[in-house]
Parts: sequence; structure tokens; C-alpha cells
Amino acid sequence: MQLPNEISAQANSSAESAYVASALPVMRRLAAEVGETVTICRRFGAWVVLMEVVPGGHSDAVAVPKGGVGAWTRSRVLIAWLGEEKIDRLLALTSPADLPSTDIDVLKQELHKVRQQGYSISYGDMIPNVATLAAPVPDPDGQVGASLVILVKTSRMPESELAATMVRLRDAALDIGDQIAELA
Repeated sequence: MQLPNEISAQANSSAESAYVASALPVMRRLAAEVGETVTICRRFGAWVVLMEVVPGGHSDAVAVPKGGVGAWTRSRVLIAWLGEEKIDRLLALTSPADLPSTDIDVLKQELHKVRQQGYSISYGDMIPNVATLAAPVPDPDGQVGASLVILVKTSRMPESELAATMVRLRDAALDIGDQIAELA
């Protein structure tokens, strides 16, 4: 899917480049620790853009293109903390084909669960046989500025290891938030 020019310009601005540059050392460290692909996504209006990808260390690591758009799994963490009115607006702007359910109440319950947990885990939403773990990256003003994501093949990481990996992911997301705060 092609990004509109104004969204593409925002995503490629010098401020966004600095944001991603601040996140990259933490993303590289996390990818080395867990051996899996790590991405960071930002929201621009109704668009969620995959800003950077650090490939995992396995020969069959999950590959995703930088600049990709959408994916409800990555979006959940980015929109779960928005107010009800903004969530309604975003859901109305999103194509039903891009959502895991057409039942808005079910989607809102999912977002509520993400907010309560402080993270999102899904299985096969984006890519078959791949677990997507996502944690919010806080901005200096306390809002969710990005989602940090680990993509892992389910055959490689048993569910019993996901909790420890999620702790690493959440710690890394907070580290990135600290890095971003230093830019402000």
C-alpha cells in the first residue's frame, strides 16, 4: 500500500530520523538478545508506519519491509491509549479487511485488554505461524509514541518463553522512551 505524500513526508522528516536513530541501538541490543526480528512503528493520523527493522539472527528470521503500513497487531499498542473518540474515528477510517473482526465492540475489548496488560501478543495475525509481541514506547509527554515489536516464529519460541521475552521487550521500550526524552 502506498503512503499518501503528506504521511510519507512526515515519516521521513528529520525529527522522525532522529527518533529512529535514538531507538536503533536498543533495537539492535534486543534483537541480539532474543535472536528475533525487532521493529519500531509510529502512527501518523490513521496510518501506522513500520519505521525501522532490525533482522533477527536466525537464518530463517521473519522478514518484513521497512515502510510497511497497517497491521492491526502493531496498531493495537499505538491506539489502545487514545481516548474513546479518537479510537472510534480511527476504526471508522480503517478498512474492514485490515481488522481481525468487523465487530467494533470486540475490537474495543481487545484495546482495553492491551491497555490493562501494557502490551499485545498475537499469533498469526500478520504472518502465519508468527507471534507478534508489541509494547508501547512512551513519549516525553507520557503518551504512546511508538510500538516496539518482536516477530518470532512460533515453532522457535514456546509459549512458556514468551513472558520472559515480553519483559525484555517492555524494558527495551522504556529504554527507547528514555532515549527519546533526552532528545526533547
